[in-house]
Amino acid sequence: MNAMTDDGSDEVSKLFHSYVPEVADGTVQIKAIARNRGWRTTVSVVSKNNTVDPVYSCVGEKGNRIKSIVRDLANELVHVVDWSDSVSEHLRNLFKPATIERISLDQAKHEATIHASADQHPLILGKERRQIELIARLVGWKLRIAGD
Repeated sequence: MNAMTDDGSDEVSKLFHSYVPEVADGTVQIKAIARNRGWRTTVSVVSKNNTVDPVYSCVGEKGNRIKSIVRDLANELVHVVDWSDSVSEHLRNLFKPATIERISLDQAKHEATIHASADQHPLILGKERRQIELIARLVGWKLRIAGD
């Protein structure tokens, strides 16, 4: 798993293993977790089985599984997204519903520049830049918005 720190991510992982049978049995794998305790957790997941949707498995029918996890985390927001080995695609998944025009990657420096119209910047940055900082921790890259 990529982004596991002492921020309580291990607690989140245990909850997913408890409430999501597909995680417990290894069909759905948690690839990365980043957490800002008390505010939001972002979890990237992938399925080893093409017929199993990893996000749906974690959310559950009518959101029942994710609601249980959120309840156990004292109503902290939990965002579950599809993992991709492509950094660019993974970032697009993480920033949804923001519309990203393009992403420029500097592989050597592990830096990504997000190109989006100015009206999308608040969605990308989040309140007090917390969204972009959480995602940067999750992917392990330095992120910036073009013109930011």
